[in-house]
Amino acid sequence: MVEMLSDCDEMCGSEIAENLGISLALLCHHWKTLEHAGVIVKRKKGQTASISLNRQLLSACFKDVID
Repeated sequence: MVEMLSDCDEMCGSEIAENLGISLALLCHHWKTLEHAGVIVKRKKGQTASISLNRQLLSACFKDVID
């Protein structure tokens, strides 16, 4: 999921689930964990939820690894 999101700005939940070949329920379970850790940010518009990577956090976490 993180790798998929690294290639785009934002994806909706159904699109991610379909690409990964998993149910929306399983996707929601995993993205709650990633959201709680701050790795992803969820934006809800009506019935649709979209997620994106928290690139600022990831950049800060990997800064020492890359440098």
